[in-house]
Amino acid sequence: MNTIDLLDIPEAVVTTIMAEIVSAPGDFEGLLFGTNVQTQKLEYDDQKGEVLSITNRIVIKDFINLGNTSICGDDQQLNINFLSSLTSPNNSLIGWMCARRESPLQPSLRERMIQKKLFAWMSQKQNPNDLKCVFGIWSTSANTNRAVRAYDYRHFLTDSNQIIRPVSLRVLSQSESSTKEYSSFVPTTDSTSLKYLGFQNFMTNDIPQVREMERNCQTILQIMEEKVNELVNLERQVLQARTELRAKQKAKDAKLKSVN
Repeated sequence: MNTIDLLDIPEAVVTTIMAEIVSAPGDFEGLLFGTNVQTQKLEYDDQKGEVLSITNRIVIKDFINLGNTSICGDDQQLNINFLSSLTSPNNSLIGWMCARRESPLQPSLRERMIQKKLFAWMSQKQNPNDLKCVFGIWSTSANTNRAVRAYDYRHFLTDSNQIIRPVSLRVLSQSESSTKEYSSFVPTTDSTSLKYLGFQNFMTNDIPQVREMERNCQTILQIMEEKVNELVNLERQVLQARTELRAKQKAKDAKLKSVN
């Protein structure tokens, strides 16, 4: 069995994170929201025969800057009530990130501790075998006269093995062809809320049409995600049926040979 983990982020979310880093008075932590869709397919190898290939595609769709608040309190325990207030069925938490200026892109002991505790908390609501918890480190530096500013980042994944391992991050362009979207059943271009495209002043509670449109979009996205899950489950059933059919055929062939 081959397992591939893909981590994607739209360029609009990248721009938002970079703007938050520049405007923040200091280092900060943030939460990452998005989707994790698993697809399976059978591949054929000359030596191994049929090999099951599993691809986990994680898309970071949203980001919240926690400001002066930390994921962990002074007692080094997760702020469960605070995290619960920011998550919902329509706002799926997939991990967290920290922004540190002019620092190495390596997790500290405290960040490793937070990552493990956050994974354990998320495991209470999701299947730990399918769960992937994302952790990102973002850093920025400037030259002597601060005329040029550079950004760098590194991301990690934690799964049921409780191992924090690095993973590559792909930045998706908003002008990316939609052909790949529909072929993979995973939306990418509609990945961010309107506030990340500069409409935060437009999105007010005084405009009922906007609120209704946002509710309709959330409903459509939820239906699409349900359909994707149905397709994934059907594919798993097909693979299981094929495996059982091969086992029965082998037993039948062995029985015929013993009779002859």
